[in-house]
Amino acid sequence: MGGVGMSIWARIAVTIILMVLFSFLAGLLWSSLFTDQIPSYVSGFVGGLVAVPVWEILEKFKAKPEPT
Repeated sequence: MGGVGMSIWARIAVTIILMVLFSFLAGLLWSSLFTDQIPSYVSGFVGGLVAVPVWEILEKFKAKPEPT
């Protein structure tokens, strides 16, 4: 397989973007179910839960060194 892998910075960026997106979506869901804002620790917990599997999936796209 000659595919180009993702650099560490690209994987970090994708992970952070998905963490923020899922935390935001959790906040919207919480607001639609309850009349109060989501507690920050719940939003952070959701973001953390998303980060672990996303990082593991992106590990498969790790950039490999070029053979010399």
